Amino acid sequence: MWAVRDVSGVGAARLAIGPDAPGETLGVAARVALALKEPAAAVQHARQAVELSSGEDASAQGALAAALRATGDRAGASAALKKAADLDPANPEYRVATPEKPKKKAVKAS
Repeated sequence: MWAVRDVSGVGAARLAIGPDAPGETLGVAARVALALKEPAAAVQHARQAVELSSGEDASAQGALAAALRATGDRAGASAALKKAADLDPANPEYRVATPEKPKKKAVKAS
């Protein structure tokens, strides 16, 4: 059975949430909130999506990263994006956004 959930903070937007994918739908709600220039609501929905997946959904982590970036929380966005890339290394959206750290050169001892 489908339920309709009011996505508060994003105007009149409403989303249908299925019983099998509420976290995925909250991730979509976060992206809708970003599109509507409601970053605080986007963070709220993305955090709920991450919580529902126990932090193990790359899409939810990606939505959280985008929402946090929109609020200016670069450190939080970077951490969420790294987690998304760890969970879904094949997704180019996460790989491109998380460049690898340059390797340190070995220093010779004198």
